[in-house]
Amino acid sequence: MVVFGPHVEEHDSSTAPFYVTLVVHDILLQNFMLDLGASHNLMALFFMEQLGLQITRPYRSLYSFDSKRVKCLGMIKYLVVNLAQILAKSVLMEIVVADIPARFGMLLSRS
Repeated sequence: MVVFGPHVEEHDSSTAPFYVTLVVHDILLQNFMLDLGASHNLMALFFMEQLGLQITRPYRSLYSFDSKRVKCLGMIKYLVVNLAQILAKSVLMEIVVADIPARFGMLLSRS
């Protein structure tokens, strides 16, 4: 999980998500969403393949907002991610990989 700023115990659901540019394995990834209400760090299978990453462990099923089951392929543990604006700051993340359209990109949770 990526945490920027003070830890928030309760959140206001009206807080809009915002977009960041990330660097993973020296590849610039633009317009990835950080959302206060997201429960998982989620990546589309397309991006995992483009980055040359591999799933490192299985993961349980996921469900979309409309309660439909989403095919979860597994989890990438210990992925090093940098903010493009602050390359010196690395964050270690666990990313759930799902077979979702590439246009969904990557959704990152934060507390």
